[in-house]
Amino acid sequence: MRRLFIVLTILICSVGHFSFRSDSYRTDSYRTPTDDPTQFHAKVYGYLREQGDSLNTELKQLHDLLVKGDVESAKKTFLDCRSRYKKIETFVGYFFPGDAAFINGANEQEIEDDDEPDFIIYPHGFQVIEGLLYDVNPATHSRRLINESDSLNDLLNRTITSIGTMQIDKRIFFEAMQMQLIRLFMVTAVNVETPESKHAAEEIISSFQSMKELIYRAFPISFEGKAMVLRVFCETLDAASQYISAYKSIDQVDYFKLYSKYYIQLSDQLRTARVNLVEENYPSTTAIDLNAASVFEQEAFNTFFFNPTQTKTGSPERASLGKKLFFDPVLSANTQRSCASCHKPEFAFTDGLPKSLSMDGKSMLNRNAPTLINAAIQGRLFHDARTMNLENQADEVLGNPLEMHHDFSSSVGRLKRSPEYVALFKDAFKGTQDSFISAHSILLAIAEYERTLVSFNSRFDKTIRGEENSLSANELDGFQLFITKGNCAGCHFIPLFSGTMPPEYKVSEWDVLGVPDVKERSVAKLDADPGRAGVHKTSLYRHAFKTPGLRNVAFTAPYMHNGVFSTLTEVMDFYNVGGGQGWGLDVPNQSLDADSLHLTKQEMQNIISFLNALSDTAGLTSRPNSLPKFPNDEALSNRKIGGNY
Repeated sequence: MRRLFIVLTILICSVGHFSFRSDSYRTDSYRTPTDDPTQFHAKVYGYLREQGDSLNTELKQLHDLLVKGDVESAKKTFLDCRSRYKKIETFVGYFFPGDAAFINGANEQEIEDDDEPDFIIYPHGFQVIEGLLYDVNPATHSRRLINESDSLNDLLNRTITSIGTMQIDKRIFFEAMQMQLIRLFMVTAVNVETPESKHAAEEIISSFQSMKELIYRAFPISFEGKAMVLRVFCETLDAASQYISAYKSIDQVDYFKLYSKYYIQLSDQLRTARVNLVEENYPSTTAIDLNAASVFEQEAFNTFFFNPTQTKTGSPERASLGKKLFFDPVLSANTQRSCASCHKPEFAFTDGLPKSLSMDGKSMLNRNAPTLINAAIQGRLFHDARTMNLENQADEVLGNPLEMHHDFSSSVGRLKRSPEYVALFKDAFKGTQDSFISAHSILLAIAEYERTLVSFNSRFDKTIRGEENSLSANELDGFQLFITKGNCAGCHFIPLFSGTMPPEYKVSEWDVLGVPDVKERSVAKLDADPGRAGVHKTSLYRHAFKTPGLRNVAFTAPYMHNGVFSTLTEVMDFYNVGGGQGWGLDVPNQSLDADSLHLTKQEMQNIISFLNALSDTAGLTSRPNSLPKFPNDEALSNRKIGGNY
């Protein structure tokens, strides 16, 4: 339930004179190129320190206005503070994401996994102040508002001072800006940081302005040769800013145009500038492959980031072995069930059931089987977010008495009886201690196969990348509604359309929706499943479930953790009335807004049409042609690919 919400520039100008540049950027000292890293750092940090000092002054003004009780003036100064913060957020977020969470994180309580149960971390920062200032009676929050503004000022001062101890080089400069672009477009632009003030447009433009000002500080104004792309980048910033400023609020822009015309251009230009101007070939250490043109590219995400044990390049031999193991019932206690029993390729690796079938072949498990497509790009797995990588996920399923009920000693011994498997393991784990088959190598191989199940080539992806033009008017309208009136993108972040949060993509969200136990509203009760609270014993997470990905959602019915809704229309109806509370259920900790979305039937259908355009399972659904044989064991040698049930 945590959200670090973070998510574009005027006419093309001539001879390097840009609209946002003030006279202070025309001095010869900023025209002089330098490769001295100390001077480069000094120029960038000098700018950050200046903006930090101005922010400090504005926060003190906010403090004085709050003391006087001048709420309207305080609101204006507060918005000035937010815009000023966006000028330094690029490097605050890059160096100190934890501090950034306190400065501009969601106005929600949370619990760190390593903390004692019920030890609640209370929110602070800009979003808390906004919630209090825009309350119906802000005067009642006077003391807390003053305390929050003072605490925020102290934290910002410490953070900016700490940035000065870092060494900002060209690599960091461009990486931080690339990450900031993702934050601005995928978080800020979908209006989740400023739900009350609706100030996102001004803040995005302020951040764009700082990017230009920083470029003028750090690089020669001439922008010749390889640096010419910086001029183009600044011109695109101007064009994007002009586009956004033409509207009264950010949610009035054409979001498909915002992403396809402005974000992708800016991202690719900044990537090109980094490649041109940073000579060292550094390995990528982020969830996003910063060598990709944008986050909409097919291979934009580094799956290895989500599990440090995986090599950057992966292993085709291990993935091929893992695929056989995934579809092989030999790993189950009765040699009748496989991973594919509950994760069938034809259902986008779900099983089409409300709740999955148990080991006994008769009873049902407690929850719906989630898709494995793009599971490799998640900070958490399972509906209750209890594991952090695919190896642990496979381990839990294989060992669960209700699912596959195997033990590794039996499985390892069984696999060693197959000369084909012995040869496959030796080839896949050549040069490691796992080449002779072990529990560890079994899990590694299955996880490596699951990391190949990545889907970013839907009609939506191809169209937004400009490769084709295959989205209908209704689908484009659905995308717009998904972000604006439907308010879906605040939890299902673009482009993953999941709860894995940009730009770091380290944390997966969970939310309390108030899911009913049956679809008949007149007799429904709140589903009894404790969700995240079953893992982390706290009332804060009672009935909280991980926000799922929506890619390939057309194939993964029925929906919700208990499979209560058979169609996407039923899901949209549930959201449209305000979730469980909208149904009249007792959900005191519901995180979903209980107000109606007021979507018409046609608008809901357009959103569903857009979601259907996210379908892409091409190249992912094949099964092995055969499974390794077991000499002298006819029953095992004739086992069914994918299992019997």
